[in-house]
Amino acid sequence: MAKGVGVYIGKNEIVAVSVVHSIKGPQVKGYAIEPINPEAAPEPAVGKAAHKLKKMSLEAKAISRALEKIKEPGAFVTAAISPSQVVTRHFIMPVVPKREESEAVRFEANRYIPFKIADSVMSYRAHVAHKNVLSVTATALKKDILQQTLSDLRAVSCKVLMIEPAYVAVARAFASMNLFQKAKTSGIVILQSDGNVNLTFASKGVVYLSRDFLLAGTGEEDKKHFFNELKASLDYFYKLTGGEAVQQVFMAGHGDLKLWVEYFEQAFNYSLRFDIAK
Repeated sequence: MAKGVGVYIGKNEIVAVSVVHSIKGPQVKGYAIEPINPEAAPEPAVGKAAHKLKKMSLEAKAISRALEKIKEPGAFVTAAISPSQVVTRHFIMPVVPKREESEAVRFEANRYIPFKIADSVMSYRAHVAHKNVLSVTATALKKDILQQTLSDLRAVSCKVLMIEPAYVAVARAFASMNLFQKAKTSGIVILQSDGNVNLTFASKGVVYLSRDFLLAGTGEEDKKHFFNELKASLDYFYKLTGGEAVQQVFMAGHGDLKLWVEYFEQAFNYSLRFDIAK
């Protein structure tokens, strides 16, 4: 059976998972969560192993422990990083000759990406939306963050296949389980242990909006803040797409997701479908 290993590098923890593909679909073989904490695990007192560990970052140590737990040390991995470290923006621009497209997109992206494109690694997806109008979704990551992530993974002998935003990894997992069904528009909400929440909305596979905000851990105030942020994002997505409403929202990540789903279903008067991957 074919196998895949994924590593999520969050702000507070590392998540590692191994999945095998069978005739019944993807099945989780191993799963582990390790905190990024200098006291999370004892280190060898002497020897080569101790020397190697002392040179590692806290993130690399946690990655090593997580992969050991799922029995995949030094694996080929696809890594996902915290949404708060990645910027995804959608914009439109005039159609240009294909040979000039890459440079033109980078130039236009400078208007939307909140850090210098020259100091980042950027990928984009573009298609002609209307006559002479190019629809572009660009994703950028600072080079120093990318280099540190690669360094942490390679420090524990991982062979890195790809590094991607967390919402891409979550969407691929949901798609493999046929959870998107027939919905043309959908959203992914990822809650992280540090209170960061990422909202990403797409139509027909094109991401139009991806943004983050913070929850303060204040109960009822968080509920109101979360609802207002989600409602504003849904309304903005409707405007961006020229009148397409989100049909389905998936919740993933940290915390009591079932409680959030029940709250949002009531808050939106059951007009919007919310799901949790199981």
